[in-house]
Amino acid sequence: MRIFCLQRVFPVGRRELLRGVVVLAALCVGPMGLAQTLARPGWVGSGLTVNTWWRHAFVYAVDAHADGGLKGVTARMDAMQALGVDAMLLRGVQSGMEAGIDPAAGAMEDFDEVLLQASRHNLRVLVELSPKTSSEDVTGVARFWLSRGVAGFRLVAAGDSAAQMRQLRAAAKSYVGERVMIGDAALSSIAVPVDPADGESADASKGRRADAPRSAVRAGDGPQLLLDASIAVAPLNVAAIRMALEKNDSLSRAGTGVPMLATAEGAGGGPESGKVVATLLLSTRGGAMIRAGEEGSGEGAEAQALSRWYKQMSAMQHSNGTVRTGVSAVLNHDDQSVVAWVRRPQVVSYHSPAVVFLCNMTDKPVTLSLRSDMQGLKLKGNFLRTVMRTDEGMGAMSLDTVKVAPHGVYIGTLQY
Repeated sequence: MRIFCLQRVFPVGRRELLRGVVVLAALCVGPMGLAQTLARPGWVGSGLTVNTWWRHAFVYAVDAHADGGLKGVTARMDAMQALGVDAMLLRGVQSGMEAGIDPAAGAMEDFDEVLLQASRHNLRVLVELSPKTSSEDVTGVARFWLSRGVAGFRLVAAGDSAAQMRQLRAAAKSYVGERVMIGDAALSSIAVPVDPADGESADASKGRRADAPRSAVRAGDGPQLLLDASIAVAPLNVAAIRMALEKNDSLSRAGTGVPMLATAEGAGGGPESGKVVATLLLSTRGGAMIRAGEEGSGEGAEAQALSRWYKQMSAMQHSNGTVRTGVSAVLNHDDQSVVAWVRRPQVVSYHSPAVVFLCNMTDKPVTLSLRSDMQGLKLKGNFLRTVMRTDEGMGAMSLDTVKVAPHGVYIGTLQY
């Protein structure tokens, strides 16, 4: 009755009224929950949009024990926001699976301050859970963190953790807002391309891999984000990187979960390959995760240049529809140690061109011919117009002579 009266005094449409009801309902979850529900206008559950923020999420993983603990995390939020991060993942925030803060990381009031400042910086907070065994019930600890206002979890697999992921999803459904779960792609039932050298034919990718767990999670109760942290830039293996990108695209096409790419632990490639790593991660059709420091730390010129490149890549990934959702085709230039791929919209036109990515994995300049690649993809074009590049080169480049600097990246649109 009150809602009806409000409609008469302040005429609104059904959609606006529904948004108001959703926001009022969000107030019932408490200040911390509301802070995260309304952390950014783009979060489903705020009543302001129907877009899911996590489909192209840029996640920044932070060790809750490092650099001042949780207080240090709060102090770095300006830098995270400037980087274009969508969410931070707190690692080691609790000891074992007991609900509560690990004293080595800080106190509960420190965590609440992290949530408050994250909301002010348009960031979401995720918590990493690391059960010792796959038989532990994670429902209680999940509800503890969800009630504080976290936006979701990263479940570190302890064997076959399908049951635990189901518990997390079930707990999250009773809370307002779109809570996201990150799980391992290796535990997914989604088919991925298989290297024939592994003992299976390419046709086997139409079904479950032979080494996939029998009780792999189903689409409805599995993680929304499927983390593949296997890509290794060092030691150099261009073919493996290309296959990782192909697997990532296969997961994206399957539509059951959104792939999230990260580098293997300790395999980021070092400062000389930092911009290549940033490009590989932040130009996928899904999400990306980096660890604190990978984006360039310190005051040196190299660190600042790497940080600027991450910011540029993040901005492009968030603003360019072709990069986010376009059809992907990975090119094979392994013999020149170049990782190359093309992203194209559903309808390619002069105003909506395909985007070409080239990453030189060597310390020598490389010159490529891409004409036959474009012809094989039935894409019209004679030259590339520069979008971003890591060197100081200027102007467009012919498809016959595309030059990429040592450890360099070139991104251009195909023009004709």
